[in-house]
Amino acid sequence: MLPSSPAKACWAPVLELATLTRLGTERPFVACDEMVRWFFSIFDFPKLTDDAALRHAIASGTERIFGYVSAATVEDGYVTPPSREVVRFGEPTR
Repeated sequence: MLPSSPAKACWAPVLELATLTRLGTERPFVACDEMVRWFFSIFDFPKLTDDAALRHAIASGTERIFGYVSAATVEDGYVTPPSREVVRFGEPTR
C-alpha cells in the first residue's frame, strides 16, 4: 500500500510511469532502453529533455512498485536474471 498524502505526492511520477507504460496491466515487463525511447518518440507521452526523471522514477519505484533486473534476458516471454543478486524489489535502487 502506498503512503497517504503528502508523502503520496512523491509516488506520483512512479505511478504515472506505471500507467503510461501499462506495466502490470497489459505487460509484465519492459526494457529500460525501450521505455526511454518511448518517452522521446511517442506523442502522448510527456516530453523530456533528458532521461534523469525516468531514472529517478524507476530507481525510487523499486522500493514498492517495480522490480528491476540488470543484464536480464527474455526467454519464452519470461525475464531471466543472470543471478539473484541483480534483482531489485522492495528497496530503492541507486
